[in-house]
Amino acid sequence: EQRILVSASQLDHFLQPGDMRLALKPRDPHSHKGDNGRLLVVGGSSRYVGAPSLAALAALKVGVDLVTSAVPTSITSAVRSYSPDLIVVPLPAEGVLNLACIPTILREAQAADAVVVGMGMGQEEGTKAAVIDLINKLNETGKPIVIDADALKALGGVRKELTFKNAVLTPHSAEFLALTGNKLPDEEDVGWEGRLETVKRWAMCLNATVLLKSKYDIITDGQKFKIKTIGNAGMTAGGTGDVLAGIVGALMSRGASPFRSAVGASFLNSYAGDLLESEIGQHYSAEDLVSMLPRKKPRAMIIA
Repeated sequence: EQRILVSASQLDHFLQPGDMRLALKPRDPHSHKGDNGRLLVVGGSSRYVGAPSLAALAALKVGVDLVTSAVPTSITSAVRSYSPDLIVVPLPAEGVLNLACIPTILREAQAADAVVVGMGMGQEEGTKAAVIDLINKLNETGKPIVIDADALKALGGVRKELTFKNAVLTPHSAEFLALTGNKLPDEEDVGWEGRLETVKRWAMCLNATVLLKSKYDIITDGQKFKIKTIGNAGMTAGGTGDVLAGIVGALMSRGASPFRSAVGASFLNSYAGDLLESEIGQHYSAEDLVSMLPRKKPRAMIIA
C-alpha cells in the first residue's frame, strides 16, 4: 500500500488505480485482430533509434493489437530487431523525417485508430516543416494524436495557429517552454499548485489535453485536471517519456478519450517505475520499464 496525505477537497484530483481501469476497456472475448486498437508511431532518426521502438513496445504491452512504426529508411532494420511483433514501414528519407515522407505516413494513418508523433525525430528545419504539415493534416481529419518530444518543439513556431480536435500533448517543462513560450516556475519552489493555472490556460487555448511530465505530473484539458503523485527519481532515465507517449497512444487507440488516456498512462507509467524501484532500486532503463508493463495489478493507495 502507498499512503498519500491530502485534504478531502483534493481527493478527486489525485491519480488512483481506478483511473487506469477507467481508461483501459476490457477486451471483448469475441473480438478479432485489430478490434483492440491499431496504433501508428512516427518518429526516430539516424541518431535516435530507440525512441520510437520504446513507444511501440510499450503500446503492445498495454494491449494494442497492432503497432506500426514509420521510421526513416536507415533505421528500419534496427527498429525491427527490437521485436518480431513490430510492423515497420520505411519512410522515403535516409536519416530524418522530411516532407517527402508525409504521403506514406498519411496512408498508414488511415488504417490506424491513433497516431503518436515526435520522439527521436531531431530538430532539422526540414523535419520541423514536415511535422507541422503532418500534424495539420492529421488534425483536419480528427484522428486521435499524441504529440511528444521534438514534435512539440516544432509546433512552437506556429503556436498561435494551433487548435486541436483530438490530441494529447506530453511535454516536460523545457518542451512546454518551446511549445508555448511560457517558462514554468520550478516545481521545487512552487509545487504543482504554482504551475497548474498556466498549464490549464494553455490546454484551453490549444483545445488539447496537456500531460506535463514532472515529479508531479499535471494532466488537464483546461477544465478538469489530475495530479500524479507516484513515481521515483529513476524515471529520469532517457526513454521513459517515450514509453509514456506509447501508453497514451495505446489507450487512445482502444477508444479512451484524450483526457482519460493521459490520466491512465501517467498512472501506469509511474506505477511500473515504482515496481522496478521496489525490485532493483532506481538504476533501471526505459527498456526495463516496458518489461514491467503491466506486471502486477496496482495496489490500493490509502488517502488520509
